[in-house]
Amino acid sequence: MDSNLSVRLWHDDHAVTLDELAILSRQLRSTLGAVAEHVATIPHPPVTFEITEAGVGSLSFTFRACTGAESGISPDQVLTAFAGDLKEIREQRFRPTLTPRLTNQYLALVRALASTDTVVEYTCAEQRIVVDATFRGAFEFALRERQAEQTTVIGHLDAVSAHKEPYKFFIYPKLYGTDRIECRFAKDLVQKVAELIKQTVQVQGIGYFGPVGVYPVRMTISELPLRLECNRNFLRAQIRQLDLVPKGVSVRSFIQQNRRAAGIAE
Repeated sequence: MDSNLSVRLWHDDHAVTLDELAILSRQLRSTLGAVAEHVATIPHPPVTFEITEAGVGSLSFTFRACTGAESGISPDQVLTAFAGDLKEIREQRFRPTLTPRLTNQYLALVRALASTDTVVEYTCAEQRIVVDATFRGAFEFALRERQAEQTTVIGHLDAVSAHKEPYKFFIYPKLYGTDRIECRFAKDLVQKVAELIKQTVQVQGIGYFGPVGVYPVRMTISELPLRLECNRNFLRAQIRQLDLVPKGVSVRSFIQQNRRAAGIAE
């Protein structure tokens, strides 16, 4: 069955411009690509979106998703997940597998034409979503950040930006599929932070969390990150003492077995 998504743009008092169409098209393609990668079983699934119908008056068009046999997804999955997420997030309901990266894509799409007050309507199967000023306000409210004191994160420190304020660096937590975390810090820490590039560190400070994900979106720190050293001998001893690996099986073999069982073996 073909999957179709209809899109309509309009203003109450003037015509839609080509610039507005270009902005929406670019952000919509980016968001749908992110949805496809999110629901697929393989990285970077091949998917295209073909326009099948266009209308006059208020600007409107309909397109379908096309996926290859080895993409790991069906066309229906992409567009129904897209429409369902837009509706559910607006009502402050979030799928358990929704990620901060994908919610940021949705937020960018909803905001794309906010400055021109363009109304955008999406229709997919039985779902109809009208993105107007009220929808945008509710959507942003649903994705508002919450603040937590004394947040601690461990990760790989990279990409220090110290040319102008705000001074910041990024850390990459170990959990698969997690985005990097922006950490802002005071000017007097610039030199010492720069010395920690490419190191595993523990960062503590104020964390700002979105509605999904276990890690903060960003942090503000006042103390220098703590450099962590990996004691491999200690880790090996703990693995055996805690019976994390069956006797007679090497750690490497056990990890490979678990990766194959999870369907992520190389």
